[in-house]
Amino acid sequence: MTSRTGHERPGPAARWRRGGELAGWIIPGATLVLLPKCPVCVAMYVVAFSGVGISVASAANLRLTLLVLCVATLLGLVLWRLGRWARYYEVAVRWCRIKFQANTRP
Repeated sequence: MTSRTGHERPGPAARWRRGGELAGWIIPGATLVLLPKCPVCVAMYVVAFSGVGISVASAANLRLTLLVLCVATLLGLVLWRLGRWARYYEVAVRWCRIKFQANTRP
């Protein structure tokens, strides 16, 4: 399917991929923003959402684990995105060099 400009529209698979990538950024970021600083609050949230009571020490470990996982996920996403940009930049530079060399030949 093409648009008026002749470019192909992204299909449903591309939309799902973009949505998954967006969720990959939003979920860890929102978790970091909403993660309470107090282990007692973490224990309270666990009780409120699951009905299972945990100790304050377990809540502190859970909070630290969530913090490390969210930061590692966001760092991985940043590195992945930088790698994609670097590959795109490399291809663009290579294409420009080829185009420039083709135009300068007599």
